[in-house]
Amino acid sequence: MNPLISIIVPVYKAETTLRRCVDSLLQQSYQNVEIVLVDDGSPDGSPAICDEYSRREHCVRTIHLQNGGVSNARNYGMRYSTGDYLCFVDSDDYVDSNYIQNFISGLLPATDLVFQGINEVHSDGTIIRKIPKETRYCYHEILDGISDINKHSMFGYVCNKLYRRSIIVDKALTFKTYISISEDRIFALQYMTYVNEMQVVAKSSYYYILKTTGLTLHQRSYEEIKVAADENLQAALALLQKRRSECFLKDTKRMYVMSATGYLLSLFYEKCSIAYRCRAISLFRSQYMEWLPYYAPVSTDQRMLYKALRCNTVICVFLMQVYIFVKKMKHGKIA
Repeated sequence: MNPLISIIVPVYKAETTLRRCVDSLLQQSYQNVEIVLVDDGSPDGSPAICDEYSRREHCVRTIHLQNGGVSNARNYGMRYSTGDYLCFVDSDDYVDSNYIQNFISGLLPATDLVFQGINEVHSDGTIIRKIPKETRYCYHEILDGISDINKHSMFGYVCNKLYRRSIIVDKALTFKTYISISEDRIFALQYMTYVNEMQVVAKSSYYYILKTTGLTLHQRSYEEIKVAADENLQAALALLQKRRSECFLKDTKRMYVMSATGYLLSLFYEKCSIAYRCRAISLFRSQYMEWLPYYAPVSTDQRMLYKALRCNTVICVFLMQVYIFVKKMKHGKIA
C-alpha cells in the first residue's frame, strides 16, 4: 500500500514553532504525503512562513482564512485535502521521522482507523511516552478498544489517529466549531460509528507540548464546559446504541462525571446567583448521582464537591460557597 496521506496543520500565532513543526513533517521516512497548512487568520508572521514553505516544497499547500478557531481550520483542511487518509498535527508540536510510517505499518485495506501513542513534553523537558499495546479490533470489539486506549488517557488526542478520508467525506463529519473543550474527542467518537476495523500500533512518534498558559477549567464557564460534556456523552451513547460494551459504558459514565466535576466546580468560581447554582446542582443530582462511583476524585476541590453532593441541594451549594470563599481567602484572592 502506498496511499497519499494528508497532514492537516492549523496555524495561529505559531511563528516561533511553525518551522520546527513543518520541518519535522518534511523529514518523514514515508514520502507520499501532502501537508495542508491552514492559516487561521494569524496576526503574526505565520502566514508568510506558510507561503514560504508552499513556494519551496511541492508537497506543502497553504489555505488562508479569517480567524474562526481551530475546529473551523481543521474543517477547511479536511475539505481541501486530497489524501486517501488524513491526520492532524498542531503547529506548536513536532514529530519524529517515523510518525506517518507508524500509521502505515498498521494499515490494511479494511482498516478504517490507525492509532499510535504519544509523547508528552513537559515544561522542564521531561518526556513521558505513552505507548499502547499493539492490537487489532474488529467491528464488535471497537468499543472495547476505545476503553483499552482510554486506560492510558490517550483517546481524546486528535494527533495520534489516522482517519480514512472517504468516511469523513461520505458522512459529512466535521469538528464542532461552537465547542472549544474536548471537540477532538467528540469528532473521534462520531467517526467511530463508521469504523469496521481499528489497528493500534505500539509506537509513539508525536511530541505533544503540554501547554501551561492555556485556559484552565476555572476560567471556563459552567455552560461552556457542560455543553462539551453533554456533546461527548451523546456521541458515546449513540455508539452504544449500535454496539454493546460494558467496558465502554462504564468508561462513558466515568468520563462524564470527570467532566461534570469541572462544570459543577466552575459554578462556584464564576459570578452567578444562588438560584442558578441550585438549579445546576439539582439537575446533576437528578440525572447523574448514581454515576459518581465511576470516577474517583483526584483534587481537593473534587473531593469536597463529592462530600457536598451527598447533602441536599441547598446545603451542597452552601458548603461549596463557604469552601471556595475560604480557599480564596487563604490565597489572598479576596481583599
